[in-house]
Amino acid sequence: MAQTQPQATDPLAGFLNHLNPSQEKAFADFKELLISKSLYIPATGNQKPSHDDTALLNFLRGRKFDIVGAHKQFATSEAWRRDHKIDSVFEGIDIHQFKESAFMYPQWTGRLDKRGVPIHYYEVAPLNSAKVSAYYRSASKTTIVPPPAQKGPHDYIAPPKPDGVADLPKTTTKTDPRLLRLFALYEYQQHFTSHISSAQSRPNPEVPICQGATIADISNVGLKQFWNLRSHMQEVSVLLNANYPETLDWIFIIGAPAFFPVVWGWIKNWFDPTTVSKISILSAGEVLPTLEKHIEIEDIMERFGGKLSFKYGDDPNLSPKIIDSLIWEEGVEHRLPNGPLRVEEATSKTGENGLKELWAIGSENGVRRRIKLATIQDTSKSKDIIRPQQTLTTEQLNQGEDEEEDDFVEAKETLSNDILHEKMNGLDVNNDQIPQSKQAIAA
Repeated sequence: MAQTQPQATDPLAGFLNHLNPSQEKAFADFKELLISKSLYIPATGNQKPSHDDTALLNFLRGRKFDIVGAHKQFATSEAWRRDHKIDSVFEGIDIHQFKESAFMYPQWTGRLDKRGVPIHYYEVAPLNSAKVSAYYRSASKTTIVPPPAQKGPHDYIAPPKPDGVADLPKTTTKTDPRLLRLFALYEYQQHFTSHISSAQSRPNPEVPICQGATIADISNVGLKQFWNLRSHMQEVSVLLNANYPETLDWIFIIGAPAFFPVVWGWIKNWFDPTTVSKISILSAGEVLPTLEKHIEIEDIMERFGGKLSFKYGDDPNLSPKIIDSLIWEEGVEHRLPNGPLRVEEATSKTGENGLKELWAIGSENGVRRRIKLATIQDTSKSKDIIRPQQTLTTEQLNQGEDEEEDDFVEAKETLSNDILHEKMNGLDVNNDQIPQSKQAIAA
């Protein structure tokens, strides 16, 4: 009698576009429940939904598709966002305070792993008690500039706000105002890092990037420093799991001191079980081989045996692939400025054929800023979808990169030449509009 071959497990099971029939039904029922409670407004015509599918599904995945539990957490999180004016915090935080806060938490290296997930680096040794205390004193005076009374022609138009949020009771747990900056940093991941990562060529482009990976370096950290940081780490873990569920992919702990295995038993109690399950502690000999399984050598930091020049505190060192996807605005420096950034649906014809816009937001000297930096060309669908029964190899990931790069350079040159041609014909093509007819790469 022939044996039945075991079915391949889909590593993306539970993610958007990889739901099984029961999960699809649970997701549809979850949306209907939120609609009935006036907590979610679906898309209608040209109107965007109040929340995108990825954000909603993260709450459902975090509760293992328990609709009632996911609704309760979602409603509580929406009330928390309302009570702490999270949208306003991200839009109006002082850009210099934002930059200062980045030193306290994992920082994006500007690179992605082999699946397209953004890689962050966290160095714990600099966070001594004096530095943490000084930061908290500074953070208690965080500057959030409110929005102007009247919106300008290029101001961000937020999705509609559901009425049901107003009926929710105020959150009973008060959040330390010093943590407002942390919220801005996590909004940065949701509105910038995840979106620009999703636009890059990668396996499984049908699944939006919604998670981040972290390399945590705990070299030269003593037991006392660990203990002093416990409240800092616990606050972060609790608040992020409550309001940004399922946004962590993996954490590799590197440089663990000799005593670390002994104290790991009580350190892991600072975090919820789901977070602990995503943490791996690597010995010195395991670091480079493990990283190479997940990350191309060009995107691994030099200090770990790779080729990436990046130190803790540096600005993101954008990969050539990401740089090539950016069509910078005229007169804008070709680098990411300090402060919060947001990827938005284009407000003009550039929104078609996979183009989005990158904006610098936040505030400086008490005035909100809103500067269009670049148009982002979505190249995510230029690779074949990797199905679960296939084994992803480095050769597969690298295959065709040269052809894609040549195609993209040609597309950018075509776009630039066409705009120049129209200008020469007396047409008004400004920095905020790229004609629909000139989109060079299909979605």
